Amino acid sequence: MVKAYVPFRFRYTPIVKTVLIKFKKDPDHTYNALELQVFELNDERFYQVLAKRHDDYKDVYQDPKMQLDEGELELNIGGRGMGDVYPTTFTKGYFEEKDGHIRIGFTFNDKDDRLIKFAVDENLEKDTTPLAWLPSIGASLEKPQSVPLFFLYDFDFIRKAGTDVKLEIDGLNHTVDPYAIAKDFQARINIQYSLNSVVVNFNETRESTMPVVELDEHHVAEYNGKKYHYNVIDGRPQLAQIVLQKGSRPVNVTFDPPFPDFTEIKDHVPKFGEFIIQPAEELGTLIGRYNVTKQNNKAMINLSFTEGWQPNQKELYYKLLRERTVRRLTNWYKEYQCNEVVDLDTLETKVEWKKVNPERTKGF
Repeated sequence: MVKAYVPFRFRYTPIVKTVLIKFKKDPDHTYNALELQVFELNDERFYQVLAKRHDDYKDVYQDPKMQLDEGELELNIGGRGMGDVYPTTFTKGYFEEKDGHIRIGFTFNDKDDRLIKFAVDENLEKDTTPLAWLPSIGASLEKPQSVPLFFLYDFDFIRKAGTDVKLEIDGLNHTVDPYAIAKDFQARINIQYSLNSVVVNFNETRESTMPVVELDEHHVAEYNGKKYHYNVIDGRPQLAQIVLQKGSRPVNVTFDPPFPDFTEIKDHVPKFGEFIIQPAEELGTLIGRYNVTKQNNKAMINLSFTEGWQPNQKELYYKLLRERTVRRLTNWYKEYQCNEVVDLDTLETKVEWKKVNPERTKGF
């Protein structure tokens, strides 16, 4: 039986629906945006709200029955990072498309015991064209912990006409911001929702022992809910692809050429290649570069991005949005760089991400 290393992690978080409500033009004294995340764990539904403060940190209000460790929370927060975390009972929570309506609502008490209530009911009588979307979750993070990827399918903005919306904080009504661009010739408000979300993080920061897996007859190993595909050359397994099949859409990471087995790396002689992160077809690709070399019996791995996200969608509205927000939506990946060090005697592994100048000299 051939054994292989698992040099990279790919974490799935079961956030299946999301809605972002922005009210920066009519803010509360503490918050100016709320994001509801719907989790599905063991056939149960749980709610979490990220409340964006004016300092751009996000307080987390979380159903106490849902168990997420602080490290996993940090991977999925965005903005400048995580503020305070509060176990919270949601006295009301729903998110559904039914009978020609989008209905979303939640009610909870915040850290100052103020009642926050939100509800929207959109009538879908007029046609709308949902998009697939990739928000810029990691653009503002000062200390990245991974590459956060929120793949939002069946994504849209709530229409203004024919919609009932209510946002109340501590007894005061707040007006949700308008959205600047009409869509399908209809005015929109800044409530952005996804009916099918797939949330993953690539190669999170950690200190751990690198796993070793056994390959089946097809040179595939299943580990932590992912399939790792290897090419075996002269008895040496090279990682060709990671496949994640959880959630509503698959996500693949492909290595070209396949990432080498550590036994074939020579001292101070680097090996190069690309890795390609690809969700379902309409969301495009993110292409990075890997570089691995050996020093003092340690494997030194570098991951970086020379290009931003490359969307596949052709809709005019999507193109317009992309032109208006191109840096936030696509180019922030170029500021991310990962250094991973593996002790080849003990397989102890240390992974760190940092932000770099995207105009740095290209190449290694």
